[in-house]
Formats: sequence, structure tokens, C-alpha cells
Amino acid sequence: KQHESFLPSGIKLRWYSRGDGPLALFLHGFPELAVSWKFQFEALSDKYRVIAPDLRGYGGSDQPTNVRAYRFSTLCEDVTQLITVLGDGPVHLVGHDWGGAIAWEVAARSSHKVRSLAVCNCPPMPIMFRQIASWRQLRRSWYMLLFQVPRLPEHLMSLDPHATAVRVFRDSAVRPEVFD
Repeated sequence: KQHESFLPSGIKLRWYSRGDGPLALFLHGFPELAVSWKFQFEALSDKYRVIAPDLRGYGGSDQPTNVRAYRFSTLCEDVTQLITVLGDGPVHLVGHDWGGAIAWEVAARSSHKVRSLAVCNCPPMPIMFRQIASWRQLRRSWYMLLFQVPRLPEHLMSLDPHATAVRVFRDSAVRPEVFD
């Protein structure tokens, strides 16, 4: 079921829900959307009220043009405000990739709103910053720097979207044979 909520900050988030029970809030990574969690919704909605928002800047949620609107602390505040708006906290908080970074920080800053935390593919920020300082990890994370350059990533990805998707998903996969 699709919903929209205006947070106290004035930002509108689109989110999806399924099921009843304790609230489990899922935060997607980059470049994903809330629908990335559809299989988890199917598996968990018989025991939980599963909710996944399109985070600020993604999908049907507001997409402010001011870069300052995407500060990490602001993104974390969006999630904290969404938990308050939903009114069913504390939540089971789950994050993947960039959503995992946000989940770590929300749990640290607002532990009273988080019952449990599960994060996939993202260490806590202090560990990430310590590891990114190594040449080995910096080589693996080069794309994060690329995405900081205005308009360049969008331009490069639009040159050949199919080839980009193949490169991102199949060529970088541990098991590329699972992608047809």
C-alpha cells in the first residue's frame, strides 16, 4: 500500500506498508528505491508492519534542488521524524548501503526510537572513515568521489543506460551468472 507523509520539516516522503504488528522500517541504498525491499515485505508482513520509504531525493519523495538539503544529518532527521509520524516506535530498523549509514546514525542519535538494528553492506561511520583512509578501500570506493561531481555521473550513466546497468550489476557481482 502506498502512502505519503509530510514530515514536521515540511519534506514529503512516499512510503509503502504491508502487514500488521511491530513496526519494521526499511531504508534503501543507492541507487535504489523503497520497492527494493519487496521480497522482505512478502517474507515479514505476516508478523510485522513493514514500511519502506523512498528516501529524500528518490522516487516519489521530495527532491529538493539545494545540495544542502541532502546533508547527512538532515537525511537522518527525516527518518527520525518519519518514525515519530508513524507513531509505532520504537522500530526494528533495517538499512542497506546508504540507507545503512543513515540507520546506524539514527540508532546512535535516537536509540529510544529503535528497538533493533540490522545493517547490510555498510559499517558504522567511524569504521568506514577509518577504512576509507586505506588505499585498498579508497580504490574500491572510487565511485563515491565520482558522485560528488555535479552532473557528471548523470551524464556518464545516460550515455548508455543498458551498458551502465550491466556494468553496475552483473560485472561487479560476486556471482554474475545470476543476472540475465
